[in-house]
Amino acid sequence: MQKSEIEISDWMRIIVGETPPEFFIEIIIRTFFIYLVFMTAMRLMGNRMSGQLNRVERISLITLGVAVATPMQAPERGLIPTIIIAGIVLLVGGAISRRASKHEAFETKALGNIDLLVKDGVLDMKMLKKTTLTRERVFAMLRSKKVMQMGEVRRLYIEASGSFTIIRFSEEIPGLIIIPENDPELRELFQPEDKEVCTVCGNSGWLENYCVNCGNSHRQPAVKSINFPVDAK
Repeated sequence: MQKSEIEISDWMRIIVGETPPEFFIEIIIRTFFIYLVFMTAMRLMGNRMSGQLNRVERISLITLGVAVATPMQAPERGLIPTIIIAGIVLLVGGAISRRASKHEAFETKALGNIDLLVKDGVLDMKMLKKTTLTRERVFAMLRSKKVMQMGEVRRLYIEASGSFTIIRFSEEIPGLIIIPENDPELRELFQPEDKEVCTVCGNSGWLENYCVNCGNSHRQPAVKSINFPVDAK
């Protein structure tokens, strides 16, 4: 379309476009057909497509989404390329899954690995950097799971799918409070302890006034949430 053909008052062009009216009937047929192709592809990719997706499954889903979009909007594009792309996605995804099930090293490279983010209430800063996560995101996730201080967490894993798994202590130990500083009312409910921890990672080990885990020089009293009104549910 030439620049001279564009008029802001041309509401029919803006709303309907320049496709022939007959194409709207064709859109219904195309959409129904592509919907069947998409559903069949997801079915053949297995039950996990309805749950947590791994790296290969996410890529396959995105590729299918891109493949089906164009034929529904462009009258000059046929449906056969969509079927071909869906077939390639299924073949490649299936081949990767079969090989990953037989070779652990290949599975780790193709699908990702499980990484340990928190050990005994202390953030692993090197692992955070490796996974490109921030401590703020980790703390936010822990708060969403009703974790208020790091001493409640024995282990925190990030799965290959990107989800988090928390293993808690049966009885919490003193740790770094993760309640935001702009909520002093809630922070006052926590009982300070004699133990001091790093303000960044929650570690209690020091070497020449520097945290041996992250190198931070600031510390604060560890806390236990014994005064915190825990929800029984």
